[in-house]
Amino acid sequence: YYFNQISCWDAARCAVVAEGGGAARILITSDGGLNWRQTLEASGSLMAIQAMQGVSGGEGWAGGGELGFPTFTGHYWHTTDYGQTWHLHELEGAYAFDLSFSPGQNAVGYSTVLTPATSRLARYD
Repeated sequence: YYFNQISCWDAARCAVVAEGGGAARILITSDGGLNWRQTLEASGSLMAIQAMQGVSGGEGWAGGGELGFPTFTGHYWHTTDYGQTWHLHELEGAYAFDLSFSPGQNAVGYSTVLTPATSRLARYD
Protein backbone atom coordinates (compact mmCIF):
# COMPACT_ATOMS: atom_id res chain seq x y z
CA TYR A 1 0.00 0.00 0.00
CA TYR A 2 0.91 3.62 -0.19
CA PHE A 3 -0.70 6.05 2.19
CA ASN A 4 -2.25 9.37 1.16
CA GLN A 5 -3.42 10.95 4.41
CA ILE A 6 -3.99 10.32 8.12
CA SER A 7 -6.35 12.07 10.53
CA CYS A 8 -7.00 11.50 14.24
CA TRP A 9 -9.97 11.94 16.53
CA ASP A 10 -7.68 11.90 19.56
CA ALA A 11 -4.27 10.53 20.61
CA ALA A 12 -5.47 6.91 20.41
CA ARG A 13 -7.98 6.83 17.53
CA CYS A 14 -6.87 7.58 13.97
CA ALA A 15 -7.76 6.59 10.41
CA VAL A 16 -5.60 6.48 7.29
CA VAL A 17 -6.47 6.24 3.59
CA ALA A 18 -4.29 4.01 1.44
CA GLU A 19 -4.13 2.64 -2.10
CA GLY A 20 -2.52 -0.36 -3.71
CA GLY A 21 -3.24 -3.74 -5.17
CA GLY A 22 -6.03 -2.28 -7.32
CA ALA A 23 -8.13 -0.97 -4.42
CA ALA A 24 -8.59 1.90 -2.00
CA ARG A 25 -8.51 1.16 1.72
CA ILE A 26 -9.22 2.72 5.09
CA LEU A 27 -7.38 1.45 8.14
CA ILE A 28 -8.06 2.50 11.72
CA THR A 29 -6.26 2.30 15.05
CA SER A 30 -7.65 2.63 18.56
CA ASP A 31 -4.35 2.19 20.41
CA GLY A 32 -2.28 5.09 19.15
CA GLY A 33 -0.98 3.28 16.07
CA LEU A 34 0.37 0.10 17.66
CA ASN A 35 -2.15 -1.97 15.69
CA TRP A 36 -4.10 -1.17 12.54
CA ARG A 37 -7.25 -2.82 11.17
CA GLN A 38 -8.72 -2.42 7.67
CA THR A 39 -12.38 -1.38 7.78
CA LEU A 40 -12.96 -0.53 4.10
CA GLU A 41 -11.80 -1.83 0.72
CA ALA A 42 -13.33 -0.14 -2.32
CA SER A 43 -12.77 0.52 -6.00
CA GLY A 44 -11.10 3.71 -7.14
CA SER A 45 -8.82 5.69 -4.89
CA LEU A 46 -8.93 7.60 -1.62
CA MET A 47 -6.96 10.82 -1.40
CA ALA A 48 -8.17 12.47 1.81
CA ILE A 49 -9.56 11.73 5.25
CA GLN A 50 -10.88 14.04 7.95
CA ALA A 51 -11.64 12.93 11.51
CA MET A 52 -14.15 15.35 12.95
CA GLN A 53 -12.57 16.61 16.16
CA GLY A 54 -14.89 18.11 18.75
CA VAL A 55 -17.94 16.37 17.24
CA SER A 56 -19.55 13.59 19.27
CA GLY A 57 -19.78 10.02 18.03
CA GLY A 58 -16.59 9.66 16.04
CA GLU A 59 -17.75 11.26 12.80
CA GLY A 60 -15.40 11.41 9.83
CA TRP A 61 -15.21 11.64 6.05
CA ALA A 62 -12.89 10.13 3.43
CA GLY A 63 -12.79 11.27 -0.19
CA GLY A 64 -11.49 10.12 -3.55
CA GLY A 65 -13.24 8.48 -6.44
CA GLU A 66 -12.86 6.94 -9.85
CA LEU A 67 -11.23 8.66 -12.80
CA GLY A 68 -12.70 7.53 -16.08
CA PHE A 69 -12.77 9.54 -19.25
CA PRO A 70 -15.06 11.34 -19.98
CA THR A 71 -16.78 11.04 -16.58
CA PHE A 72 -15.49 11.12 -13.02
CA THR A 73 -17.28 9.85 -9.94
CA GLY A 74 -16.45 11.28 -6.53
CA HIS A 75 -16.58 8.86 -3.62
CA TYR A 76 -17.22 10.36 -0.21
CA TRP A 77 -17.22 7.81 2.61
CA HIS A 78 -18.87 8.81 5.91
CA THR A 79 -18.50 7.26 9.37
CA THR A 80 -20.17 8.02 12.68
CA ASP A 81 -18.46 5.29 14.72
CA TYR A 82 -14.73 6.15 14.60
CA GLY A 83 -14.26 4.36 11.28
CA GLN A 84 -15.76 1.00 12.21
CA THR A 85 -18.26 1.29 9.32
CA TRP A 86 -18.39 3.54 6.25
CA HIS A 87 -21.29 4.66 4.03
CA LEU A 88 -20.79 5.84 0.44
CA HIS A 89 -22.04 9.15 -1.00
CA GLU A 90 -21.30 9.69 -4.71
CA LEU A 91 -20.80 12.96 -6.56
CA GLU A 92 -21.00 12.58 -10.33
CA GLY A 93 -18.58 14.57 -12.44
CA ALA A 94 -16.05 15.24 -9.67
CA TYR A 95 -13.06 13.48 -8.11
CA ALA A 96 -12.22 14.47 -4.51
CA PHE A 97 -8.67 15.52 -3.65
CA ASP A 98 -9.00 17.07 -0.21
CA LEU A 99 -11.50 17.63 2.62
CA SER A 100 -11.86 20.39 5.19
CA PHE A 101 -14.26 20.95 8.08
CA SER A 102 -13.84 23.56 10.80
CA PRO A 103 -12.96 22.01 14.20
CA GLY A 104 -16.11 21.16 16.13
CA GLN A 105 -18.34 21.78 13.10
CA ASN A 106 -19.89 19.09 10.92
CA ALA A 107 -22.67 21.09 9.25
CA VAL A 108 -20.49 22.55 6.47
CA GLY A 109 -17.46 21.04 4.76
CA TYR A 110 -15.42 21.67 1.64
CA SER A 111 -13.60 19.51 -0.85
CA THR A 112 -11.31 20.37 -3.72
CA VAL A 113 -12.37 18.34 -6.74
CA LEU A 114 -11.14 17.59 -10.23
CA THR A 115 -13.75 17.64 -13.00
CA PRO A 116 -13.22 16.59 -16.63
CA ALA A 117 -12.64 20.25 -17.57
CA THR A 118 -11.13 21.98 -14.51
CA SER A 119 -10.71 21.93 -10.75
CA ARG A 120 -13.40 23.26 -8.42
CA LEU A 121 -14.49 23.59 -4.84
CA ALA A 122 -17.37 21.44 -3.63
CA ARG A 123 -19.39 22.37 -0.54
CA TYR A 124 -21.21 19.97 1.75
CA ASP A 125 -24.07 21.24 3.90
